[in-house]
Amino acid sequence: MMGGGYNAASLGISLPNGQVTTSNQAMALAKAYTQKLNQGFAVDELHEFTDSYEVELKEAQTGAKAYEFMIAKNGGQIFAEMGPNVMWNTKYGHMNYGNNVTPTMSAKQATEAAQKFVNSMGTGFSVDKPENAPGYYEFMVMKDGKDYAELDVNGINGQVWYENWHGPILNTVKAE
Repeated sequence: MMGGGYNAASLGISLPNGQVTTSNQAMALAKAYTQKLNQGFAVDELHEFTDSYEVELKEAQTGAKAYEFMIAKNGGQIFAEMGPNVMWNTKYGHMNYGNNVTPTMSAKQATEAAQKFVNSMGTGFSVDKPENAPGYYEFMVMKDGKDYAELDVNGINGQVWYENWHGPILNTVKAE
């Protein structure tokens, strides 16, 4: 379970004009925050949106998907990503913490539900392979073969959650 309370200044990172303007700055913030947590996490990747970056963490030892947080471009504030990340995440989510229920949906069933949803979005949309998060599956929604948005499928009841509040993905960076 992770929350906010941190920003660039509290992590010792100086931002020109108080703005996170590059993926490199966002990655430095993400790594500094992850190190501050000291809970065995590593940054996996980040997605850039118009006003923020979404950071995906993984467990450093297992490589399993763990948790996601946001970095605001204006000021570098760090906060948990809302939605399935806090509601359905059975290992690290605020609302479902410690509820280690085993998903009853298979990855294939989740993929079918995700594809059915994106089919209703029009032509040119598809889903990439599922990422297994604690309690749910996460999919990259592709538009004309490029990262566009994310979509989650609850591993227990099959509910679909389309992450549209960020706007389209501008850039994806894999951590090194």
